[in-house]
Amino acid sequence: MKYNFKLLEKKWQDYWSSSRTYKVEEDDSKKKYYVLDMFPYPSGAGLHVGHPLGYIASDIYSRYKRHKGFNVLHPQGYDSFGLPAEQYAIETGQHPANTTEKNIKRYREQLDRLGFSFDWSREIRTSNSEYYKWTQSFFLLMFNHYYCNDEKKARPIEDLVKTFELEGNKKTNAVTNKKVKLFNSLEWNEFSFTQRQNILINYRLAYLAEKEVNWCPKLGTVLANDEIINGLSERGGYAVIKKKMKQWSIRITAYADRLLEDLDLIDWPDSLKEMQRNWIGKSKGARVLFNIKGFNHKIDVYTTRPDTIFGATFLTFPALMLAGLSPVSANATNFIATAPGNIAALPAFKNELRTIGKSIYGPILICSFGSILGAVILFSLGADIFKSLIPYLMGFATLLFIIAPKLRKKFVGLSLSSQKLPIILLFAFSIYGGYFGAGLGQIALAVLILIGFEDLRTANAMKNAVIASISLPASIIYIMSGEVFWPYAIVMFLGSAGGGYAGGRLAISLPQYFIRKNVIIFGALLTLYYFFMK
Repeated sequence: MKYNFKLLEKKWQDYWSSSRTYKVEEDDSKKKYYVLDMFPYPSGAGLHVGHPLGYIASDIYSRYKRHKGFNVLHPQGYDSFGLPAEQYAIETGQHPANTTEKNIKRYREQLDRLGFSFDWSREIRTSNSEYYKWTQSFFLLMFNHYYCNDEKKARPIEDLVKTFELEGNKKTNAVTNKKVKLFNSLEWNEFSFTQRQNILINYRLAYLAEKEVNWCPKLGTVLANDEIINGLSERGGYAVIKKKMKQWSIRITAYADRLLEDLDLIDWPDSLKEMQRNWIGKSKGARVLFNIKGFNHKIDVYTTRPDTIFGATFLTFPALMLAGLSPVSANATNFIATAPGNIAALPAFKNELRTIGKSIYGPILICSFGSILGAVILFSLGADIFKSLIPYLMGFATLLFIIAPKLRKKFVGLSLSSQKLPIILLFAFSIYGGYFGAGLGQIALAVLILIGFEDLRTANAMKNAVIASISLPASIIYIMSGEVFWPYAIVMFLGSAGGGYAGGRLAISLPQYFIRKNVIIFGALLTLYYFFMK
């Protein structure tokens, strides 16, 4: 007799469904066992091979535990809320509610055909209000509680308010996201409603904070680290940048000790427990203070391997940040301080500038607008975008400088006023200059030679002119930001002006071949330096 698997499988699957074979009832006489699969995203027209690959293994184990006498809970559901569902709807031009419902129906049909032992009476859909009302409830619970270090548990925020009304916060031992200014009960009672809430937000388990996040402009959302592959979003393959944003955060670190302790109570493999410990992220180590010869400052370093300190040979640290400046402030101060260097070098190239004549005004105008845009972008997005690109930019600029004389033959006849390519190159260069500016001189020479400045002295003259036109407008933005630390800027300003003047005189007196060779060597060394620093 021929085995009709389609008929027989449908018969028994229908029987399992109608009789609710895998529905779990509460039974205290049996040991409990919980098997949970990753819920599928209903973001496609059906299951892919990865779904049954995981579900088959967990289903086998669920059946094994049932045969061993355990009361096994093996639920299933759909992660139907968020990016996957949203992107599928966008790609297909349909409303997410319609695509989600249609896809879930198809997924369920396919899962039933595979004959898994899921308890469908406990199905969960994250897009269902009956589900996400609980996530909202959890958030409100965390928002309305703080973590008491004395009791090692969360307590209502109302209790904290009562304490503040009676005695202020001087004796409060709670987890906060920053050091809160001390106040007494009289001061608290005089605070406005807004002032009180601004204080309480520092204690709440759910709090607002400005943090650096993975931002995907195309998707319009923040992404977790595991949603990013090689700098691109897992969903859609879009560019992801680092950006500071104000967002809701959960004070999970307050529970680090309890989470670590409770891992010992769970019947998990050691490898999985270790993975959880790493995710919790608590580390034990030591703070080491490095003295700096000739300075009163010390470098405070935290290490989990203090035993390796005696083998340390060097460390690197940005000089202005060492002086206590923030990354943005250090960048702004450095930009203002080094701006006069190119201006001071211009008198040495007066003959070359006369040769260039009025054609210099176009590039200066282009670079001025580009530099302002670059400076604005810096304060909007931060400096992380180009930081990782600097080694590659320097390497590319050096290579371009080497091949530019040969490469420019392909662009013979281009003029700055009539052709798009020189304008685009200069504008892109000026945006980078106003934004970050590392290796600006090297990149400028390569670009200028490429677009037609064959004589190296003329290219050098033009380089100083366009960088000066980048520096001055961008400097206005930096000054207006209030991030410039003037004591350091003034000292460095004077040094830059003197060095620029002397450097210009030296450059005009040296043979072109010698300058060209040194530019290449310097570019190569700078590229290696940035790679090493990275």
